[in-house]
Amino acid sequence: MDSKFLSGALVVLAALTGCAPSSTSSSASPSKSEESSLPSLTKTHVIVLAGQSNCAGNSYSQYLARSFGVDKVKEFTDGYPSVLINFNNENGVNHSNNQFVPVTLGQGSEPNKFGIEVGMAEYISAAYPDQFVYFIKFAVGGTALYDKWRSPSSGQTGELWNKMTAFVHEAFEQIASSEANPVLSAFCWMQGESDADDMRTPSYYDNLKYFVSDMRAEFADYADEDGIGFIDAGISDSYVWKNHVQINEAKKRFAEEDPEHNVYIDTIAERLSYKFEPTGNPDPYHYDADGEIELGRLFGLALLENFLD
Repeated sequence: MDSKFLSGALVVLAALTGCAPSSTSSSASPSKSEESSLPSLTKTHVIVLAGQSNCAGNSYSQYLARSFGVDKVKEFTDGYPSVLINFNNENGVNHSNNQFVPVTLGQGSEPNKFGIEVGMAEYISAAYPDQFVYFIKFAVGGTALYDKWRSPSSGQTGELWNKMTAFVHEAFEQIASSEANPVLSAFCWMQGESDADDMRTPSYYDNLKYFVSDMRAEFADYADEDGIGFIDAGISDSYVWKNHVQINEAKKRFAEEDPEHNVYIDTIAERLSYKFEPTGNPDPYHYDADGEIELGRLFGLALLENFLD
């Protein structure tokens, strides 16, 4: 389940779309009108999404049509009723009022933006259109694992660790009040950009190891016998992230130490776009609209391949 997971996941995608994969790209889109060949889920899956701005979502919905067409944008806009999300972005700047709502556009850092939840929900909804899957998203832009996200075992507890864990506990209890067998199946982590400098990079691997270990201990009561999966995406190779190579090497190294429970997504190998939007003034810090959809799809594929049953 290391960086090679994608080839297996494409077999799942082929089952959804009814066609064989022709490459290692995730750009093919599953059809909601075609019946999934996957078996029914045996439990109610809960997925946590956490990190900084590319998790929260700083990609503009207005640019989606030119890459995906009007019909697909309508699907994104109408949303995915079987995939519900309780989200809090930027410490309450954009949120769902502590309620679970269907995944749709507008659940990013601002109402005109979206995050990784859309591409994830697209694939998961196509696989399991008649069964609920729950997302809990807590993300704050411009925040480092070095301080804000640090977990207790590192010797210093960051404010976002405390806020994230409290938010997840409260949201999970909401699910447990209405679902018979909710399980926290995976934790999706899109973070690291703010650690890609000379001061923070050297401690990233150790802080990540503490973070994941403490996360699994913190939420152990919500796990089943399979444990809590960890899906970690690399950061882009934008010039603004000086030490992106070292950060991604730390992420990959950590994932490879326990491939049964950890997955690393190589976003650079997937060539996710970040250089063209907004038009006339491109933002080098965040993925373009098509790049953010593809990033979400990669997380969705990793979930389908490894942690949903």
